[in-house]
Amino acid sequence: MRLLWSVFLIFLPGQCSQCDPRDACYLGNAAAEDAESKDAALPLLQTAAGNRPASRERPLETQPEYRWLCGFEDAVNSTSEVTSNLALLEEILKTSCGFRAEGASKRFAYFKTHKTGSTTIAYSLFRSAIRKKQRWAACADFDFDDVYSKAACPWEMKANANVDYELRHVLSWDFEDGSSGSVAECVKGDGHWFEQVLEGYETLMGKDVEVFVSIREPSSYLKSILTYQETPLEEFQQKSQLWNPFAQEFRVMTQEQAALFSSAWPFNRSSRLHVLPLEDLSPAMVMLRRTLQWDLKDVVYGAFVHPSDANGGESKVSISAEDLQQLPREAVEMDEAVYDAMHGSFLAEYQLAKEDPSFAREVLAHQRIVSALDEVCALSGGWAVMNGSAESYFGDEYPMIKDACLEFDVDPHC
Repeated sequence: MRLLWSVFLIFLPGQCSQCDPRDACYLGNAAAEDAESKDAALPLLQTAAGNRPASRERPLETQPEYRWLCGFEDAVNSTSEVTSNLALLEEILKTSCGFRAEGASKRFAYFKTHKTGSTTIAYSLFRSAIRKKQRWAACADFDFDDVYSKAACPWEMKANANVDYELRHVLSWDFEDGSSGSVAECVKGDGHWFEQVLEGYETLMGKDVEVFVSIREPSSYLKSILTYQETPLEEFQQKSQLWNPFAQEFRVMTQEQAALFSSAWPFNRSSRLHVLPLEDLSPAMVMLRRTLQWDLKDVVYGAFVHPSDANGGESKVSISAEDLQQLPREAVEMDEAVYDAMHGSFLAEYQLAKEDPSFAREVLAHQRIVSALDEVCALSGGWAVMNGSAESYFGDEYPMIKDACLEFDVDPHC
């Protein structure tokens, strides 16, 4: 699975070799934090018809494209109309449609799972944390790898006031044999491994650290991971060690451990352990940004596609929903138990969030902005191309859009 992380961790030589270890690594394409105040006058905007400046007589919030992107239900528009107006989209990213947070950002950890949209999420969180000058665990202790092995061994962890966030894979999972890779020595095989990870985060950043975990509906998850790994369904059926791959992400290996995990979730951390379901990503990301006291612009993105996924239907493996229904019950039973417990806590948090009258509009704004960014990023060649085309396409005129579209490299030499 190192290929997955190698995409996320392509090094940018020399970019932060002189950084103070207490500071975050800086990326060449990270957009600068807004210098102007929230009440500053907005610049002239281009109209969708061309490059003519919009009239000062038309406030931003009255423009149909703005109202549509920002989630106003009375606005009639479409993503294709908005993407022809890059200046407007840029301004919306700067202003966050008014969805801004007060107060200091919180410390957080992101437990990165496989095939759950986690690379897109990690890019978004990483880029925004750097823009806020938050400090990454790898920059503080120079323990840099494709997995964060110390989180699985909390007895090796030490508190570090210079760490604000962590978001790597913790488990280097070899799909072929189900081994736990670089954290094998930390896995006791008792089903409590994920609790150790939580303790590791808390030892490093404090008991108030906010933890986020990505999940995906089990049948969709299984189909995605088998297709990605080009593992035929027949092979999967024959190798019981491959069964329940989602549960294995948390080192849940037996029915008894699945029952224990499900009953114990969220491990007495209901206010600090949050779930990000791929199927409900916009509401989950809005809840995340409110939890971390970020702005809406900090959690929008152009969707990332791994290079090996970019060719879409060219996988040697084809699996239908009917095929999955023919699997032995034992092959997915633990996945379903673990997912149901985690998804249940998300639904409870979601229900509370919806009590805020502004929540629904912010979720709709997030969906529409992300959709617009997907189209705009595709115009520049898209993330999957990974050839820097967004750099030349957007230039310096639209730094927020370019930042959302550009794949970036991470330099571990902080």
